[in-house]
Amino acid sequence: MSMTNARAYLRSRAKAIGLTEWKDGFDSSNIPDTILDKSFWIDMGDITSGVKRDQYDQEIQFPLSIKIYKKGYKSPADGIDDSVLLVENLIKEACDPDKALTQGNGIVNVSFDTSRIEPLSSSNNNSVVSSVTFNFLIILNV
Repeated sequence: MSMTNARAYLRSRAKAIGLTEWKDGFDSSNIPDTILDKSFWIDMGDITSGVKRDQYDQEIQFPLSIKIYKKGYKSPADGIDDSVLLVENLIKEACDPDKALTQGNGIVNVSFDTSRIEPLSSSNNNSVVSSVTFNFLIILNV
């Protein structure tokens, strides 16, 4: 069991709804226009809590955030509406217990935390970025 399983799980759920990953490890600001529409980028948050279950297992809770990029081709309002739908579909896909808890990879729970939809930049309000944060609870074998 590994924390990378949570990233792999979230990546697979995003791809299941038709998104394409931007794989730059730390910088989400340089996504090229050629893949900006319906792309995503995963950010691992701080690991702030851990509980030792026994001498072999550590229970760890941490957030994973995903940014979803969408172009509003017709209008910014269409981009926002499309983004709301993508966020909703990702929440349903990632939090489905039949998908999350049957992995056999240490994931004990996935829950939706927060979401924010905003323009990509102040100079480009026709493209939208949605930030969605999930909380993962995993069992890490030590």
